[in-house]
Amino acid sequence: MRHPTHTRSNGQDRSDPLVHGLAWFSIGLGTLELFAPRTLTRLLGLHGQETLVRAYGLREIAAGVAILGAQVEG
Repeated sequence: MRHPTHTRSNGQDRSDPLVHGLAWFSIGLGTLELFAPRTLTRLLGLHGQETLVRAYGLREIAAGVAILGAQVEG
């Protein structure tokens, strides 16, 4: 049975709240990019780049999920 604050060989704490927060921020940002690209591109002055922003959204969600998965895994 592992202790919840098990550390990796590089000394990082697997239950680091900053890492957990970053993962959820990535998922939230990706969701915004995926479901509200017009609003986001208008705010950023990127009109016409909605498809690209949606693709970035998918990538961001995948990154967040991967971070959470790495924390659970081991």
